[in-house]
Amino acid sequence: MYFINVNDTYLQRPTNMGLPINSEDDEICFGVTTDGKRGYYAAKPPEGVAGLGGSDVFFFDLYPAAQPEPMRLCPARIISPDGKPTAGSLSVCRKGANPARYTADATDGTVVVMLSMLEDNFVVATASNCLPTVRQIKGSAVKQRRDFMIGDLQMRPLKKDGRYTINGIQVATKGLSPASKIIIDAYIEFLRENPMVHIRIEGVTETMVKAVYDYMIEQKTRSERLSYKAGGSAELQLVVVKM
Repeated sequence: MYFINVNDTYLQRPTNMGLPINSEDDEICFGVTTDGKRGYYAAKPPEGVAGLGGSDVFFFDLYPAAQPEPMRLCPARIISPDGKPTAGSLSVCRKGANPARYTADATDGTVVVMLSMLEDNFVVATASNCLPTVRQIKGSAVKQRRDFMIGDLQMRPLKKDGRYTINGIQVATKGLSPASKIIIDAYIEFLRENPMVHIRIEGVTETMVKAVYDYMIEQKTRSERLSYKAGGSAELQLVVVKM
């Protein structure tokens, strides 16, 4: 068996896990517990060892270098503005990792997602004809509670002249902070999926609204679909000017 650290940018070299985990026997369906400390696989018991017949599941401790990022299963619920469960999807984004996507149906709007206990998690809820809802969740908060719950994520219906507050945006010396870019990426993806929507970015300072505008342009958002205006609300807002 081999593993790759996806955060290793140096060729992403596969590493042999070595004995006794990786033997010459037929070990299949390798998996890891959510805390990253133990692994398991299916295999036929060694000769002389009693088993239940066919393949059994074997657990073992993973040595530190092979342990992945510790995760935790956490429930969330997508709800409409009136508090009713609604169908939608959740994406969990983290710096340096591909988003993990989950689907919630309209029966109860509930979905269980994997959150990191080390890195900040950005949970993006989407639903038809709604702007995304983004929630930043600290890895330390997930680690502190075994029963950590994301809770309700309320959707915001898309409407002309609608104003939508965007929280968590910070501007550093060289532009938007890395966390802010992950948040804004959710709205860039929304614009890509809704090509008729035009927005205006509003905020109290030109530095902030211009930084958001520039980043959206850098990410190939068409300039005719964007504008910005300083001097308005103290919070960053997106205003739908056309749809």
